[in-house]
Amino acid sequence: CATSAANGSGLCERCNYVKEAPGWDVRTDIDDGNTHTAYVTTPAGACYRSTAPPLPGTPPAAA
Repeated sequence: CATSAANGSGLCERCNYVKEAPGWDVRTDIDDGNTHTAYVTTPAGACYRSTAPPLPGTPPAAA
């Protein structure tokens, strides 16, 4: 799928091409706190998750 404002994740050009290569799957979800998490599956089937840290000055989440 082509890169757009809706699916962009701030990757460098090289990483963006890798993300779009056959066998790779990259999803981005945004939670209720407006934090995004990227889920990456490699052609070998390895899965990775990366969550952005809170923005500076964000109050701690209620427990």
